[in-house]
Amino acid sequence: MTINATLFVQFFNFMVAYFLIKFILLKPAVEVVNEEDSYLEGLNKDLEGKKAAVEKKEQEKSNIIQKAQKKLKSSWPEFTTRLGGYFVETSKASQLPEKEIKKLADSVSKAVSKRVLNV
Repeated sequence: MTINATLFVQFFNFMVAYFLIKFILLKPAVEVVNEEDSYLEGLNKDLEGKKAAVEKKEQEKSNIIQKAQKKLKSSWPEFTTRLGGYFVETSKASQLPEKEIKKLADSVSKAVSKRVLNV
């Protein structure tokens, strides 16, 4: 096998093409992909922060509802209250499922906020 000058010329052309492609095409494309990845990471961190804030607000809302229920039970233990179209004795309210209590509390809060906004 003999090596002539065309092999060196082909090698030189290959290296020139490789570096041109690497620096002209690939480097900008990799930078765009990296920028997009960092943007998505920022969005994910922001989303996690907002989820934590929503969970905190939901916990606060749940605590307020529980305090209101305790106050209602202690203030009027024998009276019947009307909650969202349902007539429930407060002594039986503790027997309701948690979902039903939350549903009733949500309907009451919506009705109250609707009345406040209409006034």
